[in-house]
Amino acid sequence: GNDFTINQRAITVTADSKSKTYGASDPALTYSVTTGSLVGSDAFTGAITRTAGEDVGTYAINQGTLALSSNYNLSYVSANLTINAKAITISADAKSKTYGDADPALTY
Repeated sequence: GNDFTINQRAITVTADSKSKTYGASDPALTYSVTTGSLVGSDAFTGAITRTAGEDVGTYAINQGTLALSSNYNLSYVSANLTINAKAITISADAKSKTYGDADPALTY
C-alpha cells in the first residue's frame, strides 16, 4: 500500500492598521483572514500584540500568541498602530494696566 498524506492547510492573517491619540487607551487590535479558511469548528487561540511605547510614533502590530493547530500553516502580515499628537489649546488671560505702571504678569 501507499501512504496517504494530509498536508497543512495554508491560511494568512492580516492585522488591521490602528491609530489613537496620545494619552488615549489602545484600540482593540484586530485582524482578518485574507487567504484560506478554517475548517469546521477550528479556531484561533491567543492574541496579536503591539510593540510597547506610548510616545507619538508608529508601533508594529505583531503576531503575539496568535496560533492555530498544527493542521495549519499560518502566515501573518503585520500592520502598525500610529499614536498621533494630542491637540491642546491654551487661552491667554485678559490683563490691563494703567499708563506708566509695570506690565502685569502674563498668565493663561
